[in-house]
Amino acid sequence: MGPDPPSGFAESVRELVALGHQRIVMLTPKHTRLPQPNRAVLTIQQSLEAEGIQTGPYTLPDWDKDEKGLQSRGASGTG
Repeated sequence: MGPDPPSGFAESVRELVALGHQRIVMLTPKHTRLPQPNRAVLTIQQSLEAEGIQTGPYTLPDWDKDEKGLQSRGASGTG
């Protein structure tokens, strides 16, 4: 037995939307998205879309997996 991250992601999306959030971003390593999204990423995309939130590069952005890459995503989310 262990945690089920995809169901946790789905619940998190529902909670964020219930709180009024509409611009939800999930930083995930490139290997979880390409060449094919893994189960967790698919769950995030499906959960966002089920809530009427369009998914794409904004919601699952590319970023360098280091401090500079993380800072480039900053609070503005514009990179």
